[in-house]
Parts: sequence; structure tokens; C-alpha cells
Amino acid sequence: MIYLDNAASSPPYKEVLDEYYRIWRDFFANPSSAHNEGKRAKEILEDCRLRWAKLLNVKPNEIIFTSSGTEADNMAIKCIPWGALKKGDKRKKIVISSIEHKAVSNSAKFMKDQGFEIIELPVTHSGYVDLEVAEKVIDERTLLVSVMAVNNETGVIQPVKELAKLAKKYNAYFHTDAVQGFAKIDDYHNLSGLDIDSAAFAPHKFNGPRGAGILYIKEGTPIVPLLTGAGHEDGRRAGTENLPAIFSATLAGEISLKMMKEMNNKFREYRKLIINTFYECGWNIEVIGNDALTIDSIIALRIENPEIINFVEYFSENGIAISSGSACASSEYKIPSPILVAMGYSQDKALNFIRISFGFLTTQDEINKAVDIIKSMKKF
Repeated sequence: MIYLDNAASSPPYKEVLDEYYRIWRDFFANPSSAHNEGKRAKEILEDCRLRWAKLLNVKPNEIIFTSSGTEADNMAIKCIPWGALKKGDKRKKIVISSIEHKAVSNSAKFMKDQGFEIIELPVTHSGYVDLEVAEKVIDERTLLVSVMAVNNETGVIQPVKELAKLAKKYNAYFHTDAVQGFAKIDDYHNLSGLDIDSAAFAPHKFNGPRGAGILYIKEGTPIVPLLTGAGHEDGRRAGTENLPAIFSATLAGEISLKMMKEMNNKFREYRKLIINTFYECGWNIEVIGNDALTIDSIIALRIENPEIINFVEYFSENGIAISSGSACASSEYKIPSPILVAMGYSQDKALNFIRISFGFLTTQDEINKAVDIIKSMKKF
């Protein structure tokens, strides 16, 4: 099987797996324990925090370790507004885009039930958040704006700098789900240049482990804990830290960042080869976001072929693992892509959607084999 679903989850680097087991074996103690074994674990934890601060060009105390990117997004969308209210801020307007990951959009729905006003920004047919509408919607009543760095289905890079600047005009907080941005775009390893207040990262998207997430919270940003209990993570996130996952996630981040330029060049070539193969073989395809700025590791395609009901199953039967969008919803293949619907596609056209995504361990040999498989597949 040729694995081309890295935007959903990526296989871990060998050294990441090795270090995961080593840390679990040798540093199993609770980092909060007062004995020497606990202190050894705490030293490793804080070293990881320093290394992530270096990776993102931020301060160590601005890094919170979580269990996932989803938890990190939940903390930002829920806990920044709650923290602001606790400090006397009366604003209750939260602005998100209409193409956010469910970790953000469902958190926003939760906040609506808590009495907050939720506004969704539309996107253009190219997949960009509409800046003209944003200028009208974001105002002095806005408490928080959240727009993702890169859409996880289309790969379209969102205008985060411009939107953050607009939010700052009204002293609103700005969060970005940067899960698909790290080690793909320069901005997301230099957060100090973005003027944002928080960002979420998920290491399993860049060949790290599941069970760890990173939340950047700019110093001075109000936040209360999402999980209450003991005083872990400087009282901001209760729960014993998953040291093996955090350590190996840190290593994965460092490896991926070193490889970023080289792999982005390879992704660009992989992308051209796969798309050209579909065209050359006579597939009736539309490249989603073709007129937009996208990351090269994601190819979003709409395929016109009424004879194939489930493209994911069809490709899988032929030896290629792909998806029909976000892994959080792709098992429900009869549901149109909500991202394409937000971009203006009809329900029917939004059904015929697939996502092909490369990772840092994707090889030229695998791409060549995928090309051969696509050439051999029946188009009906």
C-alpha cells in the first residue's frame, strides 16, 4: 500500500520511535514528583519546552504541552474568552472562518451555547477567507478571531498576517490552528513575526507521536485551564505530562524543520507528477485551490465519475491510501465536503472530492509506484 494520507496522520521517524521507548523506559517518573527520578523527568520536560520555544521563536513560558492539537484548539477557543471575562472584558463576539477544523468550529458552537456570539467568515471560490467581509465583521465588539494557517482539506494558505493585523486594530485576540502549517511554511517557525496570541500544533502531522500537542500562548494573554486538577503546566493545564510523547514530538519537530526546504521542493515535484498523471490518463479532474497559494504537500481534487461511488475505497483497492477530506469526517464518504460547500460548490459536486497528501517520509519510489497504479486504474 502506498500511503498518501499524511495530512491525516504521518508515520513516525525511526529515531522518534526509538526515543519514545527510551524515555518511557528510563524516565517514567512523574515530572511533578519531588524525588530524584521525578526531578530527572522534570529536567527533560523543561528542556523540551526550551527546544519548542526555539523552534517557534517564542519564550519558554509561552509553551503549553497538551494531549493533541484538538485539545490545544479547544483551550484557545474556550479558555481565552473565559480568561478575558474573568479579567472584566465584556466582549463576547468570536469570529472564525467557515472552513475551520472541527476542533475549532465545534468549540465555537459550544461557546455559542455559553452565550457568546459566533460569526463565521465566508471564503472565496479559491478557498481564501474573504478579507473584505472580515473588515466589516471584525470590530470593537470582537473578543477573539480564529483562522487556520492552512486548510487541512484544500491546502490553501490563509491570510493570517492580514487577519491578525485587523484583529489587533480592535485589540481582539487572534488564534490560529497551525496544525498543517508547521514545517511547511516559514511563518510557523517564527511566531513572533505573526503578531498572534495563540497557535495550536499536532506532532503526528509531522512524523511525531500521537498523544502530544503544543499550544503557544503569548505572554499576557488571559487564559484559564480547560482541564482542572493539580497545577501542571504552571497551573494552565492539569494532568501528568506525557513525557515520552512530548520528548519524541520535540525531536520530530526539529527533524522536520531541518528537512523543510528540501522536502517542500520534493513535494512540489511529487504534486506536479501526480496531477499530470491524472490529466494524461484522461481523468476528468479539477484541482481545488489551483488559483490559490497552497502548500505543495496537499493535492485536493474533484473527480467527475458517477460510476465510482467511493473514491477512497476504489483507490485503496488499487493500492493507494488517500482520503476524502478531513480524517475526522472522511469515513462518512456520502457527506459532501463542507469545505467545498463553503467555497461555493454544489452538494453534488462537493461529493466527488479526494485529498492526496505527502509527508516527510514519502519517497520518490512510492510516488513512481503511485503513478503506475493510477495509470493502470480503470476510469469506467
